Amino acid sequence: MKTVGQLLKETRIAKKLDRAEAASLLNVSESLIDALERDDYQALPAEVYIRGLIGKYVQILGIDEKRALALFRRGYESHQQKATPPQPLRQTFFSLTPNFVFGTIVSLVIIGFLVFLYWQYRSYVDKPLLVIVAPADNSLVYQDYVEVSGQTDPGT
Repeated sequence: MKTVGQLLKETRIAKKLDRAEAASLLNVSESLIDALERDDYQALPAEVYIRGLIGKYVQILGIDEKRALALFRRGYESHQQKATPPQPLRQTFFSLTPNFVFGTIVSLVIIGFLVFLYWQYRSYVDKPLLVIVAPADNSLVYQDYVEVSGQTDPGT
């Protein structure tokens, strides 16, 4: 399929115009004509400027402007798609956002509350620590009344 650059170059050569003459008729540099005929859109200025240049160039060469602009549009759009591929969204492993911070704080408060409830439950249900000092282990007592002394955790 023909490009606008090929069409312009073939028509210019058929009309026996060299690049320098075409550049002087269009009041542009020869390198701009060369880039346009090579379809090198990277070396050309903005799209609007290129459209205007093609419009003037086809008038000088006697080509149908609509056809030339349609060829340019097709080639330029495919160039744009090649030149700027879509950038993938940057995936970060960890992102510190306000929602994340809020969720973390709420989770820590809930976990802390559950640990506190478990600790309170265990202290209520567990037997208190009791160390008996007197009478000694495995001692026989022949009295009706026995005095027992020992230690325990205060407050239990």
